[in-house]
Amino acid sequence: EGSCSLKLLVFLGATAMIAASFVGFIYDLMNWHWFSGIFQLYTIFLGFLMIILEYGRDLRYFVKKEKELYRYAMFLQFLYGRGILYFFAGTLQISLLNTVDDIIGGFVCFVGGVHILVG
Repeated sequence: EGSCSLKLLVFLGATAMIAASFVGFIYDLMNWHWFSGIFQLYTIFLGFLMIILEYGRDLRYFVKKEKELYRYAMFLQFLYGRGILYFFAGTLQISLLNTVDDIIGGFVCFVGGVHILVG
């Protein structure tokens, strides 16, 4: 279980990923960029997954979802396991090749790296 400051960093990174990817998804749909739109959907999903992993016990609806995640992906129970996932999510965000996405992805990679080092 991570500290409150780590949880806050994850929440900030995840909400930024969700917001930027949602806007990017709408843009990609309007311009017929299907493959980029699919990547945007992946990063939206990973952003929500990050929030569930950090705040699942605090939000009553997600308690069962968090337990299922831990059951099927046991490495997510540990800080370093979540850190690897966060680092992957950050690199996926960076791959969208947009300045805002690069900044957000770099931040999420940093948060993932901190989880790996602490865990």
